[in-house]
Amino acid sequence: MVDIKSGKPRRRAANDAADEPSAQAEAFEIPGDPDRKGFAEEELRQAIELMFFAYRDMTKGPDEMLATMGLGRAHHRVIHFIGRNPGITVAALLTLLRITKQSLARVLREVMERDLVLQRQGTEDRRQRQLFLTPAGGVLEAQLSAVQQENLARAFAGVEAAALDGWREVLWSMLDAEDRDRLQNAHERRQRHGEQHTAKPEKTARK
Repeated sequence: MVDIKSGKPRRRAANDAADEPSAQAEAFEIPGDPDRKGFAEEELRQAIELMFFAYRDMTKGPDEMLATMGLGRAHHRVIHFIGRNPGITVAALLTLLRITKQSLARVLREVMERDLVLQRQGTEDRRQRQLFLTPAGGVLEAQLSAVQQENLARAFAGVEAAALDGWREVLWSMLDAEDRDRLQNAHERRQRHGEQHTAKPEKTARK
């Protein structure tokens, strides 16, 4: 390295290596023979890129809509999952999103201040805090979802049914057991009860 003041090479300090990209890369262990289940590395890298670009395009529309409101993707996730699971507790939402309490508290505060989400005491356990979309939150959730549904419908229409089934199976296999159970249970609950996404207007007082 060069001393900026003198222009002369300076002696490398013992901790200089930590600043070099190569040294930083060496800090991560890369297996010499990763288990790819017989799939070529290039094939898997292409799949990673496809997921990246698909997710980018999938979130573009909602991101632009939310940006006009000063909101972002974290708010979208909260609104989506509260809408899909009306009455979900704060603790359960925290487990589902796998984020810190501080991050969730900030996002919830912002969507509640905008009258998109309301909070009530639990019906069975008053120590719990249950979350619902307000009517305004339900409208926003529907608008955001409509953009993504249109994107998916267009993609689904361009492939055979077998390809669509395979796509779903791949996504399902990527989930851990806990999330698979959670999704299955939520699906069965919706079929049984036909739950609404929003709270009833006459019960909008926050606790």
